[in-house]
Amino acid sequence: MAAIGLGAWLVSRPWPGFNSPDSEFYASLALFGSDVTDRAVDAGYAWTRLGYIVPVRALTSLLGPWAGFGLWRYLLIVMIAGSVYAVVRMASTRQLAVVLAILAALIVPRVVGRTGEAKRAKASSDISALAGMLQAYKLDNDLFPATEQGLAALRIQPSDAPNWKGPYSQKDIPLDPWGNEYSYESPGPDGQDFLVVSYGADGAPGGDGDAMDVNSDQ
Repeated sequence: MAAIGLGAWLVSRPWPGFNSPDSEFYASLALFGSDVTDRAVDAGYAWTRLGYIVPVRALTSLLGPWAGFGLWRYLLIVMIAGSVYAVVRMASTRQLAVVLAILAALIVPRVVGRTGEAKRAKASSDISALAGMLQAYKLDNDLFPATEQGLAALRIQPSDAPNWKGPYSQKDIPLDPWGNEYSYESPGPDGQDFLVVSYGADGAPGGDGDAMDVNSDQ
C-alpha cells in the first residue's frame, strides 16, 4: 500500500482539499489560518475539523505548508487504497484487490482540487493586507512609497517621509507562496495609485493557470 500510495502521489497533481463548495475556504484555514478552531465552532463541522483541518493544521505547523500538505495527501491516498484493498480482498483474489487499490489511488486526485488554488488564495490575501498597509502609509505621509523605495518602506522609514509612523507591518514583508518577492509600482502602469503583483508559479508577467498573475487590481 505504501508503494501504491507513493506512486500515485508522485504522478498526481497536488491539491488543497476536497473539491466541495467550501474547499478553498477550508484549505486556506488549514494552511494559513491561526483561528481555525474559532471559525469552525458549529457542530455540523465536526468531521471537517477532525478529518481535514486538524490533521492538515498539525502537519503544516510541523513541516511547513507545502511539505505538510504533501504528507497529508500521501497518507490520504494510502488510507483509501488500503481500505479498497482490504474490502476487495475479503471477497476476491489478491490480484484483483491490488488492481482496484491502484485504480482508487489514481482516481483520488481526480476528485479534488489543486494546491495552486490555495497558493493563489494566499497571494490574494497577502496583497490585500499589503494594500491596507500602503493606505495607512499614505494617510500618514500624504503619498505612497515610490517604486524604487518598494514595499520595504513599510518597514524602514524613507528619507522623504518625516511623518512616518511605522513599521506598518510587524513582520518582514512576505514572499509570495512561490517564494518570489511581490512586485510593487507607484504609480501603477495604468494610472493606479499603486500596483502590487505576484507573478505566480513562473515568476514572470502573464501566464495561465498556476502561472497567472495575482495583483491588487483584482
